[in-house]
Amino acid sequence: MQEDKPGCLADLEFLSYKVDKIDFNVKNNTDVLQYKAPLSNFRFSFGIPPFESINDTNNEYKILICKFGIKLKAFASEKYENQLAEGEFCITGLFRIKKEIEHTQNGTYFEKYTMPAILFPYLRATITTTFATAGFGAIIFPLINVKNLVDDIDKSKKV
Repeated sequence: MQEDKPGCLADLEFLSYKVDKIDFNVKNNTDVLQYKAPLSNFRFSFGIPPFESINDTNNEYKILICKFGIKLKAFASEKYENQLAEGEFCITGLFRIKKEIEHTQNGTYFEKYTMPAILFPYLRATITTTFATAGFGAIIFPLINVKNLVDDIDKSKKV
């Protein structure tokens, strides 16, 4: 008779997240108050600091802490003139990875690309909700290829 197991356990588990920074400012002038067009002109900068890790009480796993941040400015025109708002948004996620794969190619990929990719939609939702609550309505926030973003950040660090 086969032993009952709770399914297939993943090598990487997403445990939780918290949005730990929202710093949002709207320019205080009548042009901003009268602005009604959909917002789609943004300038971005991204940050992914080094991962932190803690040993799990269970010797099979390691707990990883991943942080991901976005600074953005929203403009009224495609020429990036007449700034309407700016914000800095950060999120921290808690993950658990099997120690046996931590230093393998899969483990490195999980840490470098998968964890920020899992967190990005939560941060994106926070940003769009913040803009909507501030009176800008639904914004067109572009999708981001997190793998290319991480690779670009790595390249800029080497220069």
